[in-house]
Amino acid sequence: MYNFTLPFQAAEAVKDVYSVRALTPNDAGVYSRYLGGRRSIEELRRELSDPRNVIFLVFKNDRPVGRGCLNWQGEVTYGLNPDVQGKGLMKLLWSAMIGYARKSELPVLKAEIDTFNEKSRKTAEGAGFRRSEQTDKFLLQLRAM
Repeated sequence: MYNFTLPFQAAEAVKDVYSVRALTPNDAGVYSRYLGGRRSIEELRRELSDPRNVIFLVFKNDRPVGRGCLNWQGEVTYGLNPDVQGKGLMKLLWSAMIGYARKSELPVLKAEIDTFNEKSRKTAEGAGFRRSEQTDKFLLQLRAM
């Protein structure tokens, strides 16, 4: 089995102010507020109950400031509010998503990154993702296939 360790460590100062956690159906209200109320709490409760997907929120104290999603096929999406970018928060989010993927025994994580999104590419590469020439997606192999 491939033994994966994160190629980075989040700064202690970041951990003191920010946290990341996977959401449960009971978090539908928090998730709805983060999304600006665009989706109903009942709809989000169903989404958060789906065992094929997990949604993580990044919190600054108690305020959500970012999100990461991981599905059963290993596809990830992520984003942070502009006011908290550049503070090392993606290291916390990557740590949570990669840790969850490893526990779920996913062999590979996949991220589709627009070619113009240099920040996103750099953060994915910093977490160990590499561009696949076959699919043009960024892949992170977690264990031998």
